[in-house]
Amino acid sequence: MKRTLTSLTLPLLLAACSAPPTEQAVTTSTTTTETVTITPAPGTTTDPASTSTDQAAAPATEDGCLKLAYPLPISYKGDPLNTLCNGYYTAGYSELDQLTRVTAEQLTPNMLEGNTSRTDDFREDDRLHSTLRPTLNDYAGSGYDRGHLAPAADFKFSPTAMSQSFLLSNVAPQNPELNQGPWAGLESATRACARETAEPGGLTVLTGTLGDTGKLKDDQVTIPAAFFKLWYSKEKNDYRLWVLPNTSLPKMSGAEYRKYEVPLHQFREFWSDFPGAPTQLAEQQYGTLCPGVMPLKQ
Repeated sequence: MKRTLTSLTLPLLLAACSAPPTEQAVTTSTTTTETVTITPAPGTTTDPASTSTDQAAAPATEDGCLKLAYPLPISYKGDPLNTLCNGYYTAGYSELDQLTRVTAEQLTPNMLEGNTSRTDDFREDDRLHSTLRPTLNDYAGSGYDRGHLAPAADFKFSPTAMSQSFLLSNVAPQNPELNQGPWAGLESATRACARETAEPGGLTVLTGTLGDTGKLKDDQVTIPAAFFKLWYSKEKNDYRLWVLPNTSLPKMSGAEYRKYEVPLHQFREFWSDFPGAPTQLAEQQYGTLCPGVMPLKQ
């Protein structure tokens, strides 16, 4: 069953998202009934924190997974998510949708100080079954960008981390104008907030996909209706949360991003199994974290 965003009540988002698609049978053969934690990421030839450079910058891990200040969702609207641990970010992957529904990072200022170049080595994630994972061919000629969830620019401190960000389990079909415009601006703001808060354990960043507007050309990989990004500061007990429709959006000023900001309680009404904050947040109110980091370069 296709899941749309019609439960989210943000008026502007509803206007921007396409009408709910007609229902069709799910073609995936998955029989997953519980979450599975998979580690390490393919291409990791050493312990993720084994080098002195990586060790100085990387957030804390346990058994190959990040120690997160905000709990990672283990299901999306009843669909269990496989947990993919990559050392520097963690992904919650839906076999049903062949799409990652959420990634989590603990973003520290040190992670943003490196000079590692983009590797652009997009590749399949061999930890996932060959019939239940996206391929390069799925995206070829589709008209959609391979939009990063955990951005490559967050991992300039480490060649290993940079390469891991190009796993196809860390991308989603994203409108090119959104990816290269407002979404890039929001990613830049996230890094600015991580520098500003400078929390010892890092700014918690959850990024993900919502809804379903169809499939890529091979009728397997779900095209999300929207993307979200959540910042959470444990020390400041504050957050910010945006939901942007997966459509052509022009570049925005800082004030224009406000139109796509939502309070946490409203977001959790749509994604009912999204965890609440581990601290007593005022979920009924908009977050106020890092108010000065926008507008941004796009």
